[in-house]
Amino acid sequence: MATNVEILYLSGELAAAIAAEPCWTGAALKAAVAPHLKAGVHLQHFVSCDGTILGDSQRLEDLGFTGQEVMQLQAVVRVREWKFVEAGRYYLKLPAHFELIKKVGS
Repeated sequence: MATNVEILYLSGELAAAIAAEPCWTGAALKAAVAPHLKAGVHLQHFVSCDGTILGDSQRLEDLGFTGQEVMQLQAVVRVREWKFVEAGRYYLKLPAHFELIKKVGS
């Protein structure tokens, strides 16, 4: 089967091109797209060009997809990058944007 679903980041950059069936659910599409995403990027949901959100249990055919055309969906994602910070003998997993503030006098 040829590629027929294009997943775009909100920037318009192509995240993935997938060969999908109309009976695929949003959850199945997420599973197929996930390995193609940038590191630290996690899918929330997909939005069609008319603004319809594809839920995890909804099928592509519910959005009018027949498999004969190329459908473009926007990927709504969250970015989670982590860094490790040594605190004594323990390592803390913190969001990358988290700033540690050192107490005065410590």
